[in-house]
Amino acid sequence: PEANPLNADNAAPTVSTAIEETFGGKAPLGGALGGAFLAGAPPYQRNMLQLIGIVKVTNAIAIFLPIFTEGAYEPSSCAAPRAQWVAPFRGSVAYEWSLCCGQHWVLAAISSVFFVGMTFGSVLGGIAADSIGRRNVIIHGISINAVSLFLTAVVPDVLTYTFFRFV
Repeated sequence: PEANPLNADNAAPTVSTAIEETFGGKAPLGGALGGAFLAGAPPYQRNMLQLIGIVKVTNAIAIFLPIFTEGAYEPSSCAAPRAQWVAPFRGSVAYEWSLCCGQHWVLAAISSVFFVGMTFGSVLGGIAADSIGRRNVIIHGISINAVSLFLTAVVPDVLTYTFFRFV
């Protein structure tokens, strides 16, 4: 039989031996579970995991935000003045800026603009990461994303809202 490169006693490779080989040290006491949380990883890898986790959380918030804020709204009568419209139970961008009565396409456009912004950000972030490093790009990207998410909550009009969804 061929020798197994992961361990000397020719036993089947395990998660623990893979962790030991990858990180150059003894596998964490938790075995596979400890390895899943990078318990035996050097501090740099743990820090990067935390940064990436923050990025994923802010992206999840940004992606799922429209579920709660961009719900369609249709007043009982489009001819009635806005003051007579019944406010929805949950706040809505459509109600706030009168994006109803034939203007539902604006809500779809806002969602599309968000994903176009994500595409441009990914491309520009990749280019920037090549020159200034991934960590700097991740930290600045998280900061910009968090500020723009906050500003979408306080903007006065739909055009500014769309801009900050793009960012």
